[in-house]
Amino acid sequence: MLVVEKGVFDKVRKWINNNDQIFIAFSGAAYAGKTTLVNELKKILSKQGFKIATITNCAREVLKKYGKCIDDVRTPNKFMDFQLDLLEYRYNKEMEAKESDADIIFTDRTIFDQYAYVLQYSHLYNDSQFSEYVDLFNKYLKNTYYSILIFTHSLPLDERYNDGIRSSRASSRQCYEEILKGLYARYTYLCDIYSELEVMPVSDRIARVLDTLEYYAGGWWRF
Repeated sequence: MLVVEKGVFDKVRKWINNNDQIFIAFSGAAYAGKTTLVNELKKILSKQGFKIATITNCAREVLKKYGKCIDDVRTPNKFMDFQLDLLEYRYNKEMEAKESDADIIFTDRTIFDQYAYVLQYSHLYNDSQFSEYVDLFNKYLKNTYYSILIFTHSLPLDERYNDGIRSSRASSRQCYEEILKGLYARYTYLCDIYSELEVMPVSDRIARVLDTLEYYAGGWWRF
């Protein structure tokens, strides 16, 4: 059972009252437990009186326009249109959350996740389409910033599992993670704190995130 000291929430509440909302982004490959963390942390912090906004399942929502599974958009005539729509959808969701009265925002991916996916499947588009995507990405990048960015390592999974949306192949996930880490190495200035969350029980992961949140609220990262 997860036990959290009351002082953690007091520090977070004081930070929000004196500063601004906190935006926590979980990033990583498929089946890393990002959405689970978002949902569990929302429960914990909502019970403490915090107003929580969450951004989840963006790809699933946009995919409804194109087909029933991810393979429906992994074709040269659909891939980039889907990715452009998804980038715009995610960006708008992030802006809506930032403009809301939420104290804390949680998202289970970032616009960098979308960019990494485009880079991984470079055989599905041409140079002109990629230039269009990069232009839109750079436009959105100007308003993108995360308080805490957490790279969430993939969980062990049977590669035969398929939910129609995500790839469970270890080789695909490893390639994606390498691309994503490369992007974060390049854009480290777009978050206050960057950390990595290793594979461990969910309760331990939640405790680790709350520790990071307490550290952030203490303001020590600014020195």
